[in-house]
Amino acid sequence: MIRRPPRSTLFPYTTLFRSEIAIKEGITNAVFNSDSKVIINRANGSRPKGKHKNERMDIFQNKVFSLIPQFKYIEFKWIPREQNIIADYYSKQ
Repeated sequence: MIRRPPRSTLFPYTTLFRSEIAIKEGITNAVFNSDSKVIINRANGSRPKGKHKNERMDIFQNKVFSLIPQFKYIEFKWIPREQNIIADYYSKQ
């Protein structure tokens, strides 16, 4: 059995950080890719807040929702880890 490395508890905040940098740089169209289905589902609003009683994810979701109106176009896309070659490459550097 192959074990995946544990996820960082800071992972949702990297998405927020990238969003805030895009706003500061004047970027109005953005696509954020991640291999974390939980993060993408929350960012897209497809998992109701409180369903799994995770306060940190509720805070993340609220913050993402507060940033969305600052973009003309924003998309959060899930990329299966096996297909996320670029992220895999940089994670090993």
